[in-house]
Amino acid sequence: MDAAAKPELVGAGQIWWAGIPGNAADFPMNDTFDTFAEQACCFLNLESNYRSVSPGQGIRFSDRLNGKPVYVDLFDEPRTSGIASNMGMLVCGSSGGGKSMTINHILSTLYQQGAHCVTVDIGGSYKGLCELVGGYYFTYTEDNPIRFNPFFLAEGNVLDTEKRKFKGAAHLLMETGTRSFQPQ
Repeated sequence: MDAAAKPELVGAGQIWWAGIPGNAADFPMNDTFDTFAEQACCFLNLESNYRSVSPGQGIRFSDRLNGKPVYVDLFDEPRTSGIASNMGMLVCGSSGGGKSMTINHILSTLYQQGAHCVTVDIGGSYKGLCELVGGYYFTYTEDNPIRFNPFFLAEGNVLDTEKRKFKGAAHLLMETGTRSFQPQ
């Protein structure tokens, strides 16, 4: 068809803004063209490059183009394929954008798959999930700040695999507004 994609550099911000629902009128006229329906079909490719992993291995999300469920391995696969070397996560967005909902979903899926989750929560977003799974939820006041020792072993307890791993590298899953904690 002799159609070639051109990377947009100057007007990329304006095109991105026009792609938000309700902003179509802001799409620049100089980036439009007339064509026939048969040729235009090649520009409406709704395929994606998403690849689903097995449900026991990944976290269920959905393909943003067609809403089909996709299982994504956020932690193990990126490390084994060399894309990432740690399990850190940053979730950012505006107020009401779904950060807490997303992290609640990720935490509940990880818990159902047998993972031990430690979360630092500012604002009580995860209290309901903690109560649902029978976890420990600590709250604080200025008079009674949070204090805990992750290395404490009560009398009669043994140093299990989880405590050994935690001692080696503690990873806390946090939401925007908190600082990363990794013991030296």
